[in-house]
Amino acid sequence: MKSLSLLRAHDWWAPKIIPMLCIGYATILQNKDNLMDNFLWLLFLILAVSVGAIYVSIINDFTDLKYDIASKKRNGLQRFTPIKRKLFLLASILLGVFFSIFFINDTLSLIFYLAAYLAFSLYSIPPFRFKNRGALGVIADASGAHLFPSLFVASSMMNNMNVPIDPYWLTIIGVWSFFYGLRGILWHQFWDRENDLSINHKTFATEMSVSNMKLAEIIITSIEIIALLLILLTLGILPFIALLFYFLILFGYLKLKIKTILIITNTNSWQIFMSDYYQILLPASLIITCSIKDPICLTLFVFHLLCFPYTTKSFLKTLLRMIGLKK
Repeated sequence: MKSLSLLRAHDWWAPKIIPMLCIGYATILQNKDNLMDNFLWLLFLILAVSVGAIYVSIINDFTDLKYDIASKKRNGLQRFTPIKRKLFLLASILLGVFFSIFFINDTLSLIFYLAAYLAFSLYSIPPFRFKNRGALGVIADASGAHLFPSLFVASSMMNNMNVPIDPYWLTIIGVWSFFYGLRGILWHQFWDRENDLSINHKTFATEMSVSNMKLAEIIITSIEIIALLLILLTLGILPFIALLFYFLILFGYLKLKIKTILIITNTNSWQIFMSDYYQILLPASLIITCSIKDPICLTLFVFHLLCFPYTTKSFLKTLLRMIGLKK
């Protein structure tokens, strides 16, 4: 269990993996193929992305160790000896190499897959260490965590379905995932801002005042939503209905006095804008859309419940509180 904790899966499992599944579902729908016929390959891609996320968790802890110790922040590698830390890092790299072999004959997908590793290596490893180089850091993180993995999933799914690569589809997927990723890393950096300032650890957030981010929050989120709408236009009516339902839920958060934030929070009771949609409502709407042609797709709800139990449970509890059935 001690070894598993360094994977930091609680940081990335639901917020990063569920959107990747949605990209896979959407790419299958957009090409009018059968979801269940391609689901095993999609699972393999998710496993490949998860291996990349494990590398990210380890390389971040490995290169941040001295800073985390200085700021008294938890670091998964701190409890291990230096040799074990290096072995964990080597193992994560070798896993990435192993999965890369499966995409040797799919050049574009392989490029996207390796680009994610490169982006995070540049983000974390000296002397590059983009994390401490302002805007380069947030661009590298958004690219490694969301942009390239999203393009990888979309590209590989198209290759698996034997359909031509659609540049427009990759473009809107890329824009949406990049700006969603920007919100993610900016939230993380501003959340850690006080810790980083206390040890003079430079990041984009420590160099930027919170007040100057207000307009940037709106611009980044607006571009993300525009790209999302372009994606949804190709997927039928149900994802739009789910989006309308999500905006109704926002009024429920107001009732519960929970603030909806775009990036930066100054309260203890908050939720990130669109998180419920991306992690619950969008995948549900895509599964139901697929099930209209193939009812067996409804079994994927069981898959989501088993793989993401906390996300589902938390959402249902919040809904019950909104309608007054739970305190």
